[in-house]
Amino acid sequence: MTPSLRRLAVFLLFLPSLAFAQVDVEVVGGTAASLPIARDTNNLLATTVLMNLGATSDKLGRRSQAIEFLRQSASGFEELGDQNRAPQNQFNIGTILVQYGGGWKEGLRDVQGALPVFVEYRDVNFQVGARQVIATYSRYAGRRSTAASELSQALA
Repeated sequence: MTPSLRRLAVFLLFLPSLAFAQVDVEVVGGTAASLPIARDTNNLLATTVLMNLGATSDKLGRRSQAIEFLRQSASGFEELGDQNRAPQNQFNIGTILVQYGGGWKEGLRDVQGALPVFVEYRDVNFQVGARQVIATYSRYAGRRSTAASELSQALA
């Protein structure tokens, strides 16, 4: 990779975080427009940019857009054979669905499906997050004992 291509890759990777420093939310649109360049450069780069766009869109309150970016990113990581980052995106999608509605059961399935991978890879942060989301779902569903059990496991 040439130095100028490397600089472009780094720029595309970190551009979504710049949206937090600016009030103008059109940065997300600008980054999305740069995806074809990232895709031509490197599939890993494009997939990572999609993941960052998903996180940025979520923080900006654009939940449906965030879910779409995260689904594309998860598919990209699956194609690349990244067995840890695809479930992280699945977890993020599930978290949005459980916390903001529109598909609580689907969100729960996403989080529960990702949890065994986090256990296998000893990804403690995501294990705790997954158990917290499962507890949140259980609390919303009125299953307080299940929620308390999940939170206890998260803290253990």
